[in-house]
Amino acid sequence: MSSSAPSSLAVLRRVGQVLMALGLADVAVLLYGAVTGVSWSSGLGFLAIAAGFFVMRGSLRVASVVRWAAVFVASASVALVVVWPWVQPLDLTLTLARLNPGTVALAAAVSGALLAALVWMVVQLGRPAVQQARAAAGRPVRRLYIPVVLGAGLTAGLAAIAITFAASPTAARARELAAAQLGSGWRYHVTAMNIQSTPQGTSVRGIVTAWNATAVRNVAVRWEERR
Repeated sequence: MSSSAPSSLAVLRRVGQVLMALGLADVAVLLYGAVTGVSWSSGLGFLAIAAGFFVMRGSLRVASVVRWAAVFVASASVALVVVWPWVQPLDLTLTLARLNPGTVALAAAVSGALLAALVWMVVQLGRPAVQQARAAAGRPVRRLYIPVVLGAGLTAGLAAIAITFAASPTAARARELAAAQLGSGWRYHVTAMNIQSTPQGTSVRGIVTAWNATAVRNVAVRWEERR
């Protein structure tokens, strides 16, 4: 290793600082949402702060967990982009982008920045200095194909469930009830569904997103199925 190459501690300190900054930003948004009523439920801020603290202190064990988790989340995120047109109708996505360009652009920018940060952490924690420090400490080599497969597989599995549910009789009834409220001239997509079974029967509640060329609306639907 050349004298100009950073030491393992220097790399860990940088990664820890970035992790703590991300965690603090998440907590700040959480507090802002609590004050203003904006929904935000990440819950990862405190975990990122704690992990960042230990990585910044030079913990190779925590750094290994962080790298594994970063690969997992990055893989799941990339897979989500690939399957999204099948999870949510492309026309709905394009309509949302056209009607709310600022919101969609901000969400895309934040998501892109987070993904870039994850990739950066994976690269930094894979640098030779860190790997040599791990070898010197007798720590095992982690195979990154495992979090890649798990992350992408989880996203693909959830997408398959969503696609299958969209074709189910329950989803069809939810769309019919939404159509009964708004009438023709809209397209419908089930975005949320809560099904609860009781001794008396089944209670179904859901949110159906309706859209056309000029508007997007969320319609609440509910019905009971008696035994």
